[in-house]
Amino acid sequence: MKTPYDIVIIGGGLVGFAFLLALPERLQQRTLLLDGAEQPDGQTPSPSFDDRGTALSRRSLELLAHMGVLSELAPHLGAMHDIEVSQQGYWGTTRLTSAEAYGAVANNRQLGHALWQRAKETAAECRFQQFVSGITPGIEQSRVHFTDGSEVDAHLVVLADGGRSGIATHLGIGQQHHDYGQTAIVFNLEREQPAGGRAYERFTSDGPRALLPLAGRRQTVVWTIPTNTLETHLNWSDHTWKRQLLHCFGHDQGAVTAVSARAHYPLHWRQSRELVRHRLALIGNSALSLHPVAGQGFNLHLRSLVALADALATAVDPGDIAHLQRWQAESHIDQQRIAMACHGLVSMFAYPQASAAHARGLSLAGLDLAPMLKRWITQYAMGYTQ
Repeated sequence: MKTPYDIVIIGGGLVGFAFLLALPERLQQRTLLLDGAEQPDGQTPSPSFDDRGTALSRRSLELLAHMGVLSELAPHLGAMHDIEVSQQGYWGTTRLTSAEAYGAVANNRQLGHALWQRAKETAAECRFQQFVSGITPGIEQSRVHFTDGSEVDAHLVVLADGGRSGIATHLGIGQQHHDYGQTAIVFNLEREQPAGGRAYERFTSDGPRALLPLAGRRQTVVWTIPTNTLETHLNWSDHTWKRQLLHCFGHDQGAVTAVSARAHYPLHWRQSRELVRHRLALIGNSALSLHPVAGQGFNLHLRSLVALADALATAVDPGDIAHLQRWQAESHIDQQRIAMACHGLVSMFAYPQASAAHARGLSLAGLDLAPMLKRWITQYAMGYTQ
């Protein structure tokens, strides 16, 4: 066997590449990143590099700038200065407004491209269309087995392969799981006028729906529905979608001139029962998958993976369980806060009764008149959780 790698990252999506870039240079030189998809410059890149939009908090933009990614990504970002939260069909609205942007929205394809371009400049090794069949834990290092029969050793294996990680299951790492019975339909659109930095979170009887600004006149939509109505929604024509979008979000930016193809994803909350083991760490959706309400998932993962990279920066042995456990203790607090907030939001708006809707409207209206509470929420929206 060759000399062990310091770190093997399994998963080359947004989280895997971001973790690679967060590592200090001395660790990048002995890091191997693996992904089953084709190299991102090819025709079929990682499935996470699709046309979905990702909300990036102000803190996330700072972290991406530190990684050297932001300069290439900046022309494609849609800034968010205003966030309007309301419930369809009932009174009560909260508007969060800031002279400084809360963050920005990126198309995943462009975000992934920027991460990959920067990753190519590092000394790390990246292998694509490489499939992992299993991991054998060891005292000094763990062995990663591939489906072609080859193997590599590593002092630390980092799983970044998504919320339904077959490798985690193979290792006996269990999950807490909740099925919301909802599906998110995601797509982009164009309007007659730019969004002007405004984002919308509209709660409906079918689930929360978000309209977020991209660069120029483009916007991205997350349209949540009960899963049992998916077939009906997939049969909607572009004309029907345009009409429904205006009915839900209004005419502030004029007519919807074009809508893209639609993709859809079932919505679950999944949380791994273990974040670390000796010579093993889980990051991204492998550790925690959230409902997309409030757009907190990638921002949370980015903070967590940067904290792990910082913890490893001073470690003599990157797989030492003591370093990993300290990181787990710190990350767990942030994860639980955000997970409870997202789950609580979805649950709070799940009751269709008029009395509950009026109570929610009163809460939204009250929040709009509470500047201190709004400032606290603003800090969280910007990603400053301490």
